[in-house]
Formats: sequence, C-alpha cells, structure tokens
Amino acid sequence: MNVNSRNTRFGVGNSSAAEEMQRSIARVAPFPFPVLLQGETGTGKELIARRIHSMSGRSPMVSVDCTGLSGELFASELFGHERGAFTGAISARIGLLESAGNGTVFLDEIGELSLELQTRILRFLQEKEFRRLGSNQFRSSGCRVVAATHQDLRSLVAIGRFREDLYQRLQVLRIVLPPLRDRISDLRELIDHFKLKHALNFSLDQSATEALHYYRWPGNIRELENLTIRLGVMHSNSVVSFSDLPSYVISEITESSYNAKAYPSELENLSSLHDCSLKSIQNRHILEVVKSTQGRMEEAASILGIGRTTLYRKLQALRSSAHSCGYCTSSSCTGAV
Repeated sequence: MNVNSRNTRFGVGNSSAAEEMQRSIARVAPFPFPVLLQGETGTGKELIARRIHSMSGRSPMVSVDCTGLSGELFASELFGHERGAFTGAISARIGLLESAGNGTVFLDEIGELSLELQTRILRFLQEKEFRRLGSNQFRSSGCRVVAATHQDLRSLVAIGRFREDLYQRLQVLRIVLPPLRDRISDLRELIDHFKLKHALNFSLDQSATEALHYYRWPGNIRELENLTIRLGVMHSNSVVSFSDLPSYVISEITESSYNAKAYPSELENLSSLHDCSLKSIQNRHILEVVKSTQGRMEEAASILGIGRTTLYRKLQALRSSAHSCGYCTSSSCTGAV
C-alpha cells in the first residue's frame, strides 16, 4: 500500500473529531517516541498508524498482529531466533525489530499479549535492546513502536492483565480514534472516498442518506466501506433508496427501534401531565406517534408536521440523552428533544 495515497483517508473529514485526530497525528509523527492508538474495532487504527509512519520520514514499516501468534512464535516473529532455539527452529531468523531498522513497528491489539511478552517489549522501549530467542547477545534497533488496541488498557491494568509500567510508557502519546457515530458529518465524504477507491458508481437519494446518518454503525468505518462496496455492486449506476439498504439497517431504523419494546416503560409509566414541562410533553407525543405508525418514519413525520430529517435528529437526541425517557420530572432528565 502507498501510505501517502488517499487510502489513509480514514482520518480525514470536516467534523471536529476528525480534525482533532489529524492535529494529533501531525503533532506526534516527527518524534521517535511510542504511540498508542485506542479505538473501537473498525475505526481504522492501522491506517492511522500508516499515516503516522508516512509523516515521520521513517522507512520501512512492518506490522504484527498480537492476536495471531502464541507466546513463543510471537517472540520469534518480533525478536528473531537462533538455530535450535526451539523445536522447528532449523535456521536463524531475523525478527521484525531488527528488520525494521530505523522504521516503524506496528503492534496491533497489544492488549492481547501475555505478561511475559509485555515485559520484553517494555525492556526494548526502555533500552532499545533485545535478544533473539536462544541468544545471549543483545542487539539494538532504532525503530519506533506504534501500538493499537480496541480494549481499555487501564481496566486491564486494574485486573492484572496488563503491565502498568508498559501502559504508562505507551500512553504518553495516545490518540483516541472516534467511532463513526461521533463523526457522522463525515459520512458523505467517506462514502465518496470509498466509491473512488473501489471504482464504484451509484448515488444515494434523500431517504437513504438520512437513514445512514441515523444508523449507529457498530462496525464503524470498516462497516461503512463494506456497505459502500455492497451498494456499488448491487446497484451499479443506480440511485439507492431507503428500501435498497440492507435489512439490518432498515430494521434498526424502523420497527425494531421504535416499537413498544424499544421503550418498555416510558409510554406506560408516565407521570401525570401536570408534572411535565412542555418539552417533556413534546417528547412523549413524538414517541407515541412513532409507535403508532410502527416505526414508519415518513408517516410519523407527516403526522407531526416536521421533516423526516428533523424527526431522525430528535429521536437520535432522545436516544442518546442521559435520562432515556426524556419527559419525566426527574432532575437527571436532560430534555434532549
């Protein structure tokens, strides 16, 4: 992959979250210190690592998946081994730290490493020295380590599954990658990028666009890329409407999201109306209308006399508010809608 290409666009967008991430990348890239990338699965941690590498002026970059190898094999992959170091080691092997030279080593899902391997990595970060398996000779490397994880390493430290000293060493330069739902204003730009990347030709009508902006995107940007490919293949040279979206997207946005099960108690255990503010009554009315239309957003918006986009926005605000009912007299209610 050409790390200077637009394939690194996971970190680009006009949202404040994307812009802050880009500023962080630019700040840390020139320095030799370790970087920790934290973010949910699918937020593009490896692509951000490549972006940091491309801006650092280092070469080459090598990657290793910390979940894919057992302890001994991982140690061999990273540090190398001498002939006869373990069963099957029929010849000496140079590890990634050595082959990277003054480049970058990317450790993906570092939270999966055993405590023993964490100790070895900590020593390398502190001393810039390591030993091949089966060797007493110390070797040095000028490579930079960029590590990534979808886990909360602080929580792993608390339960004894991750070394606190290694965590402290890594988190000095930490970049938290926002999930797609926190940078949803970048959706259109990202879709256009993936269309260009995969040479796809289709467009989205207003109903499909609004629905994708409301969808929660549990798989984040990776899920968005996969969906873009699917739509581009199944609806090539066509206009995609709401009904053309995958069933799992439609089901979340329509019936299963706003039927009685989605709000099990809010519509049945309300305070009396004289205890509610005007905004609280509005929230109640919106939910009742959406329920009565079985989640048919266009019909509900028509009954309420508002646009479908406005309805999506109000429901999203209500769903994410600190107090889920949105209309009772509790002091914790935010009155989000």
